[in-house]
Amino acid sequence: MKSYATLAIALGTALTLTACKTQIDHTKIEESIRTTFKEQVKDATLKTVTCPSGIEAKAQGTFECKAVEESGANATITVTMTDDAGNITWKVTAVADAPAKP
Repeated sequence: MKSYATLAIALGTALTLTACKTQIDHTKIEESIRTTFKEQVKDATLKTVTCPSGIEAKAQGTFECKAVEESGANATITVTMTDDAGNITWKVTAVADAPAKP
């Protein structure tokens, strides 16, 4: 199992404005995580990253994204919004090894 507990990346992301509320663009966060993960962790590539939609930008708000590495290992990524403008940091908070092959 790889240790990603200290991996934290500050990212600026684009926002989607909806009515009077500002929402995080989850597809841009997913792509940013996938790209920066690959840049920071040379021996691991994410196959998928899935973040929830409809998250309102709120300083110090958090949400979780799920990721699957090419190896099949599953990861939980905690995203923290650093301000109301959609800037974030993220870190891998849990990793489960890929299921054993029969």
